[in-house]
Amino acid sequence: MESLSEEEEQKRIKEAKEAKSCLDWHKYCNAECCKVFTLRRKDPNLRKRFIFMKTSLPPNRIWYYKLRGCELVRGVLKVPSKYCKYEEGVVYVHKACELLEGCMCLGHPDKKPQLCKDLTEETVGSFGGYLTPNCLFRYKFMGDQDGKEKRTKTKKTN
Repeated sequence: MESLSEEEEQKRIKEAKEAKSCLDWHKYCNAECCKVFTLRRKDPNLRKRFIFMKTSLPPNRIWYYKLRGCELVRGVLKVPSKYCKYEEGVVYVHKACELLEGCMCLGHPDKKPQLCKDLTEETVGSFGGYLTPNCLFRYKFMGDQDGKEKRTKTKKTN
């Protein structure tokens, strides 16, 4: 993540509050969330060709993973390990979505997985992914935290 001055960070937090969707934010994020996703997995063997995860997925999630080079076979998600990095119980899969061209989704707004369509400030926590360093929602949450801290400090001093 690039290092921002306090002033620049506050400017982004303010812009994030005004942004209606991720499209308003691409000048900062370059569609980071479309280029990487995470999986919770302890000690995956990255020396093998695939990471295998037993799972049950609805059709929309199957399509989501397929667009990122994965495959579901008989209840087992096959993730090509060549795209994976492992850190502290999390597998980061660095594989751009096939619908992505540059930093624009060719499936926007109606021809992309429901999971992507449903991504909002309210749903991002249940998304199963993570907030990338320049994510709109990261800055929205930072703004919410600043507001909560300021309100709490105000209450304590009054």
